[in-house]
Formats: sequence, structure tokens, C-alpha cells
Amino acid sequence: MTNLNRPARLNRTLLGLLGVSLLAAGGFALATHFRRLAVADPAAPLVPGTAAPPTWVWYVTAAVAVVLGLLACGRSSPS
Repeated sequence: MTNLNRPARLNRTLLGLLGVSLLAAGGFALATHFRRLAVADPAAPLVPGTAAPPTWVWYVTAAVAVVLGLLACGRSSPS
């Protein structure tokens, strides 16, 4: 009798796909950095400007972080 553990198989498949995509992204970044791909200039900045964002952005970021933290705490309670 074969026992199929489908959640474990799905977990392994998704982790494998995540690993392959991270390896591909790392290879792409290294190839671009060492000028094997001419997609972008490696010396160019990632963002066009260096100005700080408006003050309200920091408050929104902190509020979202607090809400996500509270949601994570609420979901971790054993049932």
C-alpha cells in the first residue's frame, strides 16, 4: 500500500521551484554585474534619485509593520 503525503510533496515542489528561481535570479545578477549581459550598466544606481522620501512614508511603513506583526501574532495561537 502506498501512502501519498500530498502536502509534503507540494511543499517539496514549491521549495524546489523557489530554489531554482532564486538560483536563476542570482545568476542573472552575477552575469549583469560581470558584464556578460548588457541589460543594465553595473555602475548605474538602482534608483534615479537620492532624496529622502516624504515624512508620511515612514509613518505608513511603521503602521503597516505594526499591523502585519499583530496579524502574525494573532494567527500563531494554538487552536
